[in-house]
Amino acid sequence: MRLKYRRALGEVFERIIRQGIKSGAFARQDAAVIAACLVGACFEGLVGPLSPESVTSEGERSVLVEAIIGFALRAVVGPAPAASPVAPRR
Repeated sequence: MRLKYRRALGEVFERIIRQGIKSGAFARQDAAVIAACLVGACFEGLVGPLSPESVTSEGERSVLVEAIIGFALRAVVGPAPAASPVAPRR
C-alpha cells in the first residue's frame, strides 16, 4: 500500500517538475528521477522527525516542514550542471 502512495506522489511531483522545466522556472533535468528522489526525501525526512515522540510542538513541526520544502525547491530550481552525464527525459 505504501508503494502505491509513493508512486502516486511521484507522478504528481514529476508532472509539476515537467511543468516547471517547460516554463523555465526549474532547471532542465530528468523529471522522473528528481521526482523519485523528492518522494524518498520527503518520506524519509518525515518518518522519524514527525513521529509523535520526536516533535513536541507545532513550531518544531513548522521548522521541519519548512526545511523539507526548502530542500525540495533547491533541488528543482538550482542551476543545471555544466555537463550532465544523463540526458533529461522529455
